[in-house]
Amino acid sequence: MKFRFILSILFFPLLILSCTADSEMKNDQSGTNELDEMNALMNGLNEPNPLDSSDWRNFFEIAVPAPMQEMDELNPTAIAQYGYVEEIAIDSLSSIVKEHYLIVLMELKSAIEGYPVQREIDAMSYRNDAMNALLGEGNGFQNLTPEPEIEQLHDLDCVRNELSRTIYGNNGEILLYYQLAIVEGENAFYQILTWCIDSQRQDFEYEMEKIINSFKEK
Repeated sequence: MKFRFILSILFFPLLILSCTADSEMKNDQSGTNELDEMNALMNGLNEPNPLDSSDWRNFFEIAVPAPMQEMDELNPTAIAQYGYVEEIAIDSLSSIVKEHYLIVLMELKSAIEGYPVQREIDAMSYRNDAMNALLGEGNGFQNLTPEPEIEQLHDLDCVRNELSRTIYGNNGEILLYYQLAIVEGENAFYQILTWCIDSQRQDFEYEMEKIINSFKEK
């Protein structure tokens, strides 16, 4: 089963602190495997402050599809992370692994107010900071939403973005599809990221949209 292989090459940090958003993410080209590459990408980011360890349900509501299970391998700073992985037999000799992942990252506004650099931050500027970091040289991300707009999501400002990313594993080239939503709540900024293998997009795209559309701050 491909679970551990695929999971290792999806492991990367996404929390983009606004006070350090202009820093570049670095990629170690000398890595000998996918996990080394992801670790190099993680080390290129400034270390974030630890998140509140409270249950995410104290801060927001989000509808997690029933097949998804709670995980802890996807992102070390996520307040919520879930995944669905199932090996499905095609015939007696071959099978395919279906995969769908979700993480939510939260940055409290009280923490942002304590930053030494004062900036006016809204949903769009937060999205721009996150995208600038993700699209950094060597990270493999491609922006599929060149002109995003602020919209309302249950009376909260929200900016949605689609991305793709090509990674290279033992089985060759893999194209991933992502949906990202930046939500400005009353108490925090939230990054909702859900992704799958691009060839399985038809299987999971509707669920991705439902997940994001269900988000509500408490």
